[in-house]
Amino acid sequence: MRRIYWAVEVQDAHIVESLLHARGIGAWSFDSGILRLNWLKVLAYGGCRVMVANSDVEQALQIVRAYRAGELALPDEDADSPRCPACDRCVSLENPAPRRGVFAFLIACYWALPMLAIASASAAFRWIAWSGGLLALTLFLPGVVGRLVKSRFRCSDCGHTWRAPPRHSFGEMARTVEAAERNYDAAQPMDKTAL
Repeated sequence: MRRIYWAVEVQDAHIVESLLHARGIGAWSFDSGILRLNWLKVLAYGGCRVMVANSDVEQALQIVRAYRAGELALPDEDADSPRCPACDRCVSLENPAPRRGVFAFLIACYWALPMLAIASASAAFRWIAWSGGLLALTLFLPGVVGRLVKSRFRCSDCGHTWRAPPRHSFGEMARTVEAAERNYDAAQPMDKTAL
């Protein structure tokens, strides 16, 4: 067996492994389990390795070269990423700016709450500041962060940033499918002799 690909991220190695499997080449990703458990030592372990049999090395290397060159990427119309409203291209990435703002806010809260508690003279006020601050962060922050961060995109071609419309929830999609099944069943006459 020979190593034909290695990746820092386990998901990338699994993508290459799946590409090789789809083309009839037996491939295995090694060290993915240990890297999931101890991801800080990914370079020390040599990354996640994708191995193939010696007889399949040349064909596998051609597929890996095509994957690295981007030749196996889906065309824009088949990609499941939102289109840029400004240039109508499918080259959008998640916008990191809102996440950075939320991260900076969390760091500020991490330092502001203890400083507020230390600066106060009374022990009761310290307890109220700590418990109230933690309660507010616990209850309200996930919803606010989700609203600020979710579905924000940036076009890598023109630089336009936008917020994608919200997707349907799983429950809404399930109800739509159930209604379509009921309509289909109602439209099909039932053959009672088959029962």
